[in-house]
Amino acid sequence: MSIATQTDVEASLQRTLSATEATFIADLLARADGLIGRELPGVTFAGTARSTADVPGADTFEVWLPARPVLAVVSVTLDGTVLSYGEDYDWSEFGDLDRTSGNKIWARTSDITVVWDHGLTEAPPDLVAVAADAVAAVIVNPTGIRQESIGQYSYTLSDAVARMRVTDDQRRTLDHYRFPVPV
Repeated sequence: MSIATQTDVEASLQRTLSATEATFIADLLARADGLIGRELPGVTFAGTARSTADVPGADTFEVWLPARPVLAVVSVTLDGTVLSYGEDYDWSEFGDLDRTSGNKIWARTSDITVVWDHGLTEAPPDLVAVAADAVAAVIVNPTGIRQESIGQYSYTLSDAVARMRVTDDQRRTLDHYRFPVPV
């Protein structure tokens, strides 16, 4: 499922796609998803999922899950022992698992397996707008022309319109969905 739909792109363009444009809309929507995915690594933004992962210990009190936002942690197994939520660990939507008892850490040598639910049930309207606008920009300027002159008349398009990319304004919108990146 793409973040945006053809209808969203048409709303951004304020017109219906031509028959030719409609033939490649799925590819452009997938490119927009990839673009946003690179900006927001680890964020599941168009549906929820349950994942299982072996998470590396870090000799610290917290470890990070590779997919976010976290909706629920189903189980955490440490060296073959199932841990108790609240007693042995806690979690946040940002994707970190914290040791809660004493001064315990997630040792580098530990075998940590986590099962968790993550993602957004549906893409929020501002993410949809970013994806739709990125696609619309390519449709308006498919060849990536940046400058054109006709006689003495000349105009230049900004680099943001010349190819599919995230503009500074769109990046500020995406910043609301960024989660701390594990170090």
